[in-house]
Amino acid sequence: MAPMRFEPMVSSLLRRTAVVLVFTAACSARGNFSTGTGTTDAGSATDGTTVTPTDTGTVNPGRDVPVTTTDRPTVTDTGPKPGCGDGTCSDAESCSTCPRDCGPCPASCGDGTCGSGENCTNCAQDCGACAPRCGDGNCNGSETCTSCPSDCGACADPCVDLSDCASCVANSRCGWCAGDDACLSGTSSGPSSGGSCSSGWARTCTTPPVDAGTTDITGACPSGSGDGLGADCLWRSGGTFSCTPGSTVTVGCTGGAPTDGGACVASLGTCAGDPMIRACAGSGACSAGGALAALATTGYSPDDACGTCPVAQYTCPSSGSMTVYQRSYYVSPTAPVTCILAHR
Repeated sequence: MAPMRFEPMVSSLLRRTAVVLVFTAACSARGNFSTGTGTTDAGSATDGTTVTPTDTGTVNPGRDVPVTTTDRPTVTDTGPKPGCGDGTCSDAESCSTCPRDCGPCPASCGDGTCGSGENCTNCAQDCGACAPRCGDGNCNGSETCTSCPSDCGACADPCVDLSDCASCVANSRCGWCAGDDACLSGTSSGPSSGGSCSSGWARTCTTPPVDAGTTDITGACPSGSGDGLGADCLWRSGGTFSCTPGSTVTVGCTGGAPTDGGACVASLGTCAGDPMIRACAGSGACSAGGALAALATTGYSPDDACGTCPVAQYTCPSSGSMTVYQRSYYVSPTAPVTCILAHR
């Protein structure tokens, strides 16, 4: 029997083993087989190349399921961003854009609010125009040349165009200068400052005009004279009152108590002793020659009408006012004298 040859069989087994080894190596390199729980799929590879595994997430055993993760950036809290209301007045903020941080803006003319220090004079835009007042340089409101000459200018002379005595003295601001046939501004005492009158200053028109006079009738009497109605001394004003020009005015101090048995026609005021009265047109004094003439009415007299007490009647002058003076008939009376005047 011929001996058995093992060489071909061994050779065949070796080749088969090699094939299995090669196949096994190839499968391991490709990584397509799971080798146990929790393994990581290395992905596909081409035979004969080296592949770096890529992590696509953890999968359940035996399954190749990719899991996607979301990248969240880390945030650091740096506090509130700067802005209006953060308690700090930054460079970009101001009292107008952020009064909460920077405080209210100071008052200024033109901001629509009449604030501290602003008024109608320095900021009419916010505070409104000032009310008219004398001295503001504007003649407005109720101002006139009479009430506010500094703003409205001096009034035109109301007397200069009046050419006769009657029309002149009908204006209480005028008087007739008889010696010059001129109507001038003035009072019962004479022309106003700047006027001139050579003679015959009149406040009542008679023929010739009655001189209103400029004598001081309140001073002391010259030595050795001064008694009676014609004296121009020691007179005291009993008051100025208004009346209707042309009307009859009764004025006096009688008290209704005759001291010498005379008949009293009127009871006015209070009287004691032996007083007398003088009536002047307007609000000033007048001399005896310029006094208003008492009407010749029975029972009336500027001296002894009611006993030794006076009561007289007058025509209200064109000036519309009268000033009545009183004094003792004698410079040195023998008894106390009282004359408290009244009129009607």
